[in-house]
Amino acid sequence: MFTVNNYLQEASFTYDHEKDTRYIGTREAELLDLQEISEYCRENREKLVCRLNDFYQEEVEPGIPLCDWLFAGLGSGSHDTRELLLRMLDMITESTTAGDASISISLGPFPNSCHTKEAYLAGRRTILAKQKNVEEYIRFMSSCFQDCVFSDHIADAMKRIPDFEKHTGEITFNLSLLNDHALSIYKNSGNDSSRAMKELSARALECTGDPSHKEYLKFPFTYIMETEKGEKLELIEEVECSPHMKLIRKDSDLRIYFYWYHEKIHGGKKVLIGRIGSHPY
Repeated sequence: MFTVNNYLQEASFTYDHEKDTRYIGTREAELLDLQEISEYCRENREKLVCRLNDFYQEEVEPGIPLCDWLFAGLGSGSHDTRELLLRMLDMITESTTAGDASISISLGPFPNSCHTKEAYLAGRRTILAKQKNVEEYIRFMSSCFQDCVFSDHIADAMKRIPDFEKHTGEITFNLSLLNDHALSIYKNSGNDSSRAMKELSARALECTGDPSHKEYLKFPFTYIMETEKGEKLELIEEVECSPHMKLIRKDSDLRIYFYWYHEKIHGGKKVLIGRIGSHPY
């Protein structure tokens, strides 16, 4: 299975020796950014990896290694600032094996590294767009688009896309657009699907509906419902995904069918991706 190493740059924690600045106690905003990346990795059941000994020995203030700043309370910085990093420690582990790809992560700006969630997501999606094997693409896809829910049969049409490896960049771009913006565009348009599709069309090749083939555009989504007794039931909801992003050309058969949201599925907080591939009719 395709894996990614989220490599945490230990040296990004070191204070600026030349300017005598960037003490870790003053870097709360950067720690919050790192926490966002850490939580994204946690949701994907991934860790941040590094050389732990180097990490704890990084000099974060003059004469003060990170371990003493963190555990002995030496140096500057509030209790809350130290707590930010303490809460992340269970996500930081020793680097042992190499993944299929790696993303460099840092505390604050650092050469060739991601220090915000937005930059980190761009890094993951760059890796995804270069993945030419359709099955590996499908397995890695969900981890790059956490605000999308993919239908139970999403792989069926994807595996039949001709020359799949030539279209991974375009598929990734359009999934990024849907994941990051579709729901907010829809709600900002007053839940007017036509207006929302026009806005998406302005950002990509074209987004349109397919009202004449509604019977073919219902796709199954599995979701969890909790009963009054606390039991969790796995249920399936068929959702009509008529809006679609056109790919390659406006007359192409390659498209992404989606719907804005469904209240039963993740509380209506995620975009539903019904099909990636050709017409289902």
